[in-house]
Amino acid sequence: MEDYDDILEYPMKVISLVFYYLTLILCVPENTFVLYVAGFKMKRTINTVGFLSLAIVDLLCCLSTLFYATRSVEDKRWPYGSIMCKILPFIMLITMFASVFTLSLISLDRFTQVITPVWAQKHCSLLIARLSCVAA
Repeated sequence: MEDYDDILEYPMKVISLVFYYLTLILCVPENTFVLYVAGFKMKRTINTVGFLSLAIVDLLCCLSTLFYATRSVEDKRWPYGSIMCKILPFIMLITMFASVFTLSLISLDRFTQVITPVWAQKHCSLLIARLSCVAA
């Protein structure tokens, strides 16, 4: 059984590295572009604040995959010390939940805009959207 595990270890390492670096190569430019467009070129609305928050959270998540890719290259040895060993999974977990929460906020805003447009126009503001994204 051990020989079988050794045979599969190298291809799995290569496949995981390909996915880590592909994620990094695709996500960083795309989220940077979204940050530029939503941050500087578009009018501030509740949706743009949500997309801006989502891009920041996704960028943090994508950048943290670089540490896991390095770990995979180092043959499962963690080269960053015990503090980063505790902080990095926490960052990944927080960014995942913040991403889901931000998507839920965007969906809730769109729902209220469709179902009760007059109420949403009166009660939904950029300040509430910004505070909600910071809370995420």
